[in-house]
Amino acid sequence: MGLAAVGLRRGRAAMDAFAELVESAVDLHGRALALALGVSCPDRLDREAGSEITAILRKGV
Repeated sequence: MGLAAVGLRRGRAAMDAFAELVESAVDLHGRALALALGVSCPDRLDREAGSEITAILRKGV
């Protein structure tokens, strides 16, 4: 039982760290990704451009 609790806690910590890294990568390269995908992004990556990127990259859509 204790081993499962430790595994769960470590797994959540790893996912938190991964989410931070993904967010940082998008902050740094989001506009370049938008432009590479042909999404209009004149200044900063905004919610509308982010939604378009998500729609393009989502599998099965």
